Amino acid sequence: MKLQELIITQLPGFGEGLRVEGLAPGFTLVTGPNASGKSSLVRALRHLVSPGSESANGAITLEARFSSGDDGLTVSRSGEQVVWQRNGQPTDAPELPAGDFLRCYWLSMNDLLQAGDTEASIVARLQRELAGGFDLDSLRQDPLFQVKPQQGQREARALREKEQALAKCQRDYAHLDQQRHRLTELDERIEAARAARTGVTRTEQALEWLAARQRRRGADEELAAFPAAVAHLNGQERERLDELEAQRDRLVQQIRDNERQQDDERQKRRDSGLEERAPEAADLAGCEQHLAEADRRIADRASLRERLDEARAREANAAAALQPPEGRTPEPTPEAVNQAGEMAESLRRVRLRMQELEARLENTEGDQEDPESIRTRINALRRWLRQLEPARRYGLLAGSAVALGASIAGVYMGLFYGLQLHWAPALVAVVAAGWSTVQSLQLVLRARQARERAEEAGVTLSEWQLESVTSHLEELETELAAAVYQQEQAQQARAHASEIESLEKQQSQLEGNRQALAEAVGFDPALSGEGAARFLKLAADLDQARSDRRQLEARLASQDSQIEGELEPVRSLLARQHLAPVDDTATGLRAAFEDLKQRSETVTEAEQALSRLQARREELEADHHQQQEAIKALYHSLDLPEDDRVALASLCDQLPRYRELVTTREAERRAEKARAEGLEEDPDLVALVEASDQAGLEERLATLREEAAYYDQWLEERSQLATKLDQAGRDRALEQARFERDRAREALQNVFDDTMVAEAGQFLLGQVDAAHRTEREPAVLADTRDRFARFTHHRYDLWMDERGQIRVRDRLQERDQDLIELSTGTHMQLLMALRLAWVRALEQGSEPLPIFLDEVLTTSDPERFRAIAASLRTLVQDEGRQVIYLSAEPLDRARWEEAFGAPVTHIDLEVLRRGAEVPETGDYRLPEQAALPFPSNEAPDEWAARIGVPPVQPGRGAGAIHLFHLLRDDLSLAHHLIQDWRVDRLGRLETLLQQPAGASAVPAPAYAQTLNARIRVARVWVDVWQRGRGRPVDRNVLEASGAVTPKFIDPVAELAERLDGDPGALLASLENGGVARFQTNKLRELEAYLENEGYLDTRDPLDAAQRERTVLLEAGHEADAAAIRQWVAWLEAGLA
Repeated sequence: MKLQELIITQLPGFGEGLRVEGLAPGFTLVTGPNASGKSSLVRALRHLVSPGSESANGAITLEARFSSGDDGLTVSRSGEQVVWQRNGQPTDAPELPAGDFLRCYWLSMNDLLQAGDTEASIVARLQRELAGGFDLDSLRQDPLFQVKPQQGQREARALREKEQALAKCQRDYAHLDQQRHRLTELDERIEAARAARTGVTRTEQALEWLAARQRRRGADEELAAFPAAVAHLNGQERERLDELEAQRDRLVQQIRDNERQQDDERQKRRDSGLEERAPEAADLAGCEQHLAEADRRIADRASLRERLDEARAREANAAAALQPPEGRTPEPTPEAVNQAGEMAESLRRVRLRMQELEARLENTEGDQEDPESIRTRINALRRWLRQLEPARRYGLLAGSAVALGASIAGVYMGLFYGLQLHWAPALVAVVAAGWSTVQSLQLVLRARQARERAEEAGVTLSEWQLESVTSHLEELETELAAAVYQQEQAQQARAHASEIESLEKQQSQLEGNRQALAEAVGFDPALSGEGAARFLKLAADLDQARSDRRQLEARLASQDSQIEGELEPVRSLLARQHLAPVDDTATGLRAAFEDLKQRSETVTEAEQALSRLQARREELEADHHQQQEAIKALYHSLDLPEDDRVALASLCDQLPRYRELVTTREAERRAEKARAEGLEEDPDLVALVEASDQAGLEERLATLREEAAYYDQWLEERSQLATKLDQAGRDRALEQARFERDRAREALQNVFDDTMVAEAGQFLLGQVDAAHRTEREPAVLADTRDRFARFTHHRYDLWMDERGQIRVRDRLQERDQDLIELSTGTHMQLLMALRLAWVRALEQGSEPLPIFLDEVLTTSDPERFRAIAASLRTLVQDEGRQVIYLSAEPLDRARWEEAFGAPVTHIDLEVLRRGAEVPETGDYRLPEQAALPFPSNEAPDEWAARIGVPPVQPGRGAGAIHLFHLLRDDLSLAHHLIQDWRVDRLGRLETLLQQPAGASAVPAPAYAQTLNARIRVARVWVDVWQRGRGRPVDRNVLEASGAVTPKFIDPVAELAERLDGDPGALLASLENGGVARFQTNKLRELEAYLENEGYLDTRDPLDAAQRERTVLLEAGHEADAAAIRQWVAWLEAGLA
């Protein structure tokens, strides 16, 4: 029944309709990308031909048309209703294969990757057919036919033991009769051996005494070679030197830092420009006072200038006013007017000056703090801060700690090693630590005294910390500046008050003079009036104005002279310091002086800092000298040159050995004394020890040991001899030994009889089973074997073992394989061959269905693809089978056309579903296969070299032998089999000849029989060659033996690999300790396994001539002797 058309209207999981028509009755290639509907074609056909085998989870509307002979069949399904028609008339469904096996008709990649339920059902059927109703397995399991591993070995071993026991008993009885006279001799020997044992003990003690004596002398000699200084070492010299040098280096660095700081202060002093001509403080103070007085006089001069200007104005006004009209009373005499004017002016000046001074006194503040008390508090705080210098304080504390630690370590080490004068370095360290501690305590005491002085001076602080003290010091310095300024103001106020008292006296005197002048001239000069008084006043004003002007001018000139007098010392000081003011005014001099004063303060501070740094440097140099002296003392105490650190290190390195030798010497002295005790009674031993005659002692010891060695033996021998003589004849040992021997012999005979029965039964059952399988092999299994051989180029053969499991034999490697050991491609080809063979068996009496192959050849290599394609071509052409191949690869069209040798029907589902145009066909031609060189007239060896024929390797089995070594006389047939049938090895040829395809490969039956004969002769030759060589042993064999535990599997496997798998060499190496601690019982177990499994062959290997004779004897019935010798010669020539 051939599928012609398939219409899918509705199908679960398929969203749109599809109509596929034009399917060829033979081979059809259906291509399309994934999700194009290829698998839906198979599902649709299943729903039509086997409705009950597929579950419908949705609407189904399907239709298919078949051809069956001259009839046309149509099947349609709508929902659960299935209708069949033959030539347009309703009919019953045709006979189809059983639904359980319909899956054999559609093969997908997943079906071939792993055997499923279908394959399990097929194998079950095959097993039932092979059984034939006979339960041969149950018979084999019958205890009567079971031969246990190592059966009879225990009984044989027991018999050997009993026979040996009997023989020994007989020998013992005969020997006892000869030993009676030895009792006296043994007693004498026992006594002599006992004395020798005592001598051995004493001689061994003497040897130990001599050894201790020699070791002690050796220690003395080695100690004498040490320098005398080693004895004075305490083991800490290297660390002590490192500590001293580190402290010295730190002091050197501090000295360098001090020098750098001093250089900085000197640079500050140089930068001031006053390094060699700094002014004295008194000069600066005097100039300060001169400048203050000059400022005051300059202020007075400004006032005088204002008054001079006023006087000049009054003089001008008065001169204008003294032009009276005619007829006026003349003025008083000028002398009187002048006198009155002077008196009035004096009074006015006194009053004005008094008013000015009183105003200044009002602006002067009241009580002010004394600057000296503030300075006292400032100096106290500065002294307190100087005691907190970190470098000085930390250096003293560190020095104290180091020195104290050194003193403790020195005392401890001295006491520990019992050194003389151990207190000397400790005392030095204690003194140094005491000095550092005293210095540190003095710093603390000075800081406390400075704090007390500051508090007595009025300093009140909540906490005496560096930050708070520094901040308060800055505040006091600000208060000091204000107090100094206020002190200067107070001094001026006192001068003003004194001047006011003087002016009051002068005012009182002027008042008296004024009264006297008024009486003399007749009017009061201080009063103003009309007439003569006015004239007199104007005249007096003019005279007074003139007098005032002249007086003010004189005073101004005097004031200028005084100002210059005040400024001159400042100019002189600046000139001495080579400082030129910006201008010669008081302001310029003040600026230059302030600059000089600041520089002078910088020089003063630098001098003070230099003084402190120099004092600190002296302290550091003293500490450095102390450290250097300590280093010198360390070297001197060891009689070493100064700074010879290498020699010191050498001494320290020798100290452990020196101490070890000292300990050894003392221990050996004690041992020598202990070993000498008790030997005084043997002067010979003492003499040998004193003479250090070790050879004589050892010779004596060897002699005594030789005599004493027999003590236990002779004692045991006498005891046994006495016992045996006493028990002889009473234990009936001889009769019991004979009885045990006979019973063991009978047990072994019984086991032998049972084993013969079991072996015979197993042999007969095997013969029956083999004959039954040969005669009743199912057609499905034979068909599967034939297809599988063709798919794999006859490399593999298959059969079903006694357990009903399909087994595969690799003809190249000559080994059986389980299905799980096959590669993915080979496994797929086996399952496909089984499915195709079963399809043929299913169709007996039923309508055949098309076979769907869903990308089952995707993983096959090109060679196997061609082989399977050729099988399918035979299926199509010879069996009339319809095959539909589903693929997503367009290139498969060219591959199938190349395999069929003609165009194939191609349906593109993408075109059918989308209505798209068929794209332009690409170039799908496959590359031509490389042709095997044809043997022309060249020699066989040349052709073999040209095609790369490998040598014969009998160790790998007969199946791997290349065809060339069997067909040297028929190279054209070898070329035909290799090129056309892809058969290049003996195993593949053997499989091909056993299959129906062998008749096509070798059409002549007689020649096929000759080839089979050559194959059998080759197998006999390989078997003969392997005799005495066994089979190689690897890790798998060792693990399978069960004799090698996981602990030893790795070293034993490595040993086998190094020995190229030679079982005999492996066992010999294990026997000789090739793997440490490998147990003897496990070695015997491994040996038994290798021998039973055929890996170990104890026979001698045969040479070429022996192999030829043996092959003729064992395979002489296969052909005439000349042919067999020729074939054997070819094989021998091919050996590597």
